[in-house]
Amino acid sequence: MEQPITQLELLCVRTTDKTDGQVRAHTAAVVFTKPHPHRKLPSVLRRCTALGLSAILLTATPEPGAILPELLLQSEVSGFPANYTTADLPIFSFAERLDKQTMRLPDEPAVMEPALPPIRLDTGFNRPANDRSSAGLLSRLFDQGNTEAVRSLTIAPTSDYGYDAYKDILIANGSGKTLDPATLLAEPLALHTVTAEPKVLIYHTHACEAYTPGPLDNYTVDPSDRCSDPAYNVVRIGSEMTAMLRSYGIGVIHDPTLYDEESYTGAYGRSLAGVQLILAKYPSIEVVIDVHRDALNQPDARKYKLVSEIDGEECAQLMLVMGTDAAANDHPRWAENLKLALHMQERLLARSATIMRPIKLTRSSYNQFTSPGAMILEVGANGNSLLEAAKAGQAFAEELAKLLLEVE
Repeated sequence: MEQPITQLELLCVRTTDKTDGQVRAHTAAVVFTKPHPHRKLPSVLRRCTALGLSAILLTATPEPGAILPELLLQSEVSGFPANYTTADLPIFSFAERLDKQTMRLPDEPAVMEPALPPIRLDTGFNRPANDRSSAGLLSRLFDQGNTEAVRSLTIAPTSDYGYDAYKDILIANGSGKTLDPATLLAEPLALHTVTAEPKVLIYHTHACEAYTPGPLDNYTVDPSDRCSDPAYNVVRIGSEMTAMLRSYGIGVIHDPTLYDEESYTGAYGRSLAGVQLILAKYPSIEVVIDVHRDALNQPDARKYKLVSEIDGEECAQLMLVMGTDAAANDHPRWAENLKLALHMQERLLARSATIMRPIKLTRSSYNQFTSPGAMILEVGANGNSLLEAAKAGQAFAEELAKLLLEVE
């Protein structure tokens, strides 16, 4: 009879390389902990294989980049908490090295490049959440892919259990930070009165994220629901938000650069460089919104659309993803960003009870140290239509415009 296990440890080993006359071996221990001892070993292996392969790419490279004496990553695989530690030997950051090699900046004069302090980039796993390409071994083994039906889902918790809560606002706090939402909402925002100068920047780290085409749509997406046409991916949502903000007299810069077109890996480093250039050119900008869309899939490849209603019409649900300094100590003013997010959450929930999913507070900064009003906005999921997402984005932009016009 097979014995249940409570912990599984994988040792990822890569060949040695010679640098400056020294031979270095690269190893990384990946430990998966089972909270449910009755589950058997094959169940753990099936859920953890893909993450273990990603760990090898993250923690080893034949060419040194930034030396990390200790790297601790925390994640979750189908409900299994997982810790990764690389403290035994010098490990080089694969993600940061790739960032430097593939950095692509917008066309700007060299004099516009700001003199900024070094940035500690997020080196977490940076892959599409719904990467279902049939070219991969794992997808051929586990992705049945024979039913592409889109199912509707409204994420609306009926209890505040497990959340940091204030009134109707729920925060999924994965940062380890202690929060006081009531106090944050009572404090004034670190924003200034609207002027004729640009106030908002909208950009897209994962600009190729797209939606599910409807029967009358004439565009296509790849197996991971991505599309490089800015008329049909999240860049279109940014354009709709820009138009709404400008209709209220808010100055907006919309950056349509496809930072993830060449590779998902390193997209946050490339978008950070682009944002810094724009902020140096337009120092009046105080609100910086990185617009994405979420991805929700079942193992059999069914997709979900996240639905709500606004002004009597069906639209996508929205979610704010807010960063902190817990992972890299690179975002000391994270509470200012969260303050604005709380105000936006409050305003949108007053307009529609289900349009906002709970705020997700994370350990990583996701480049939100760039301004006092930086945030990630997830507009719908890969199962939503472009029209549903556009309506939700317009509603968010309208409430943001009203809030900014109230600042004195």
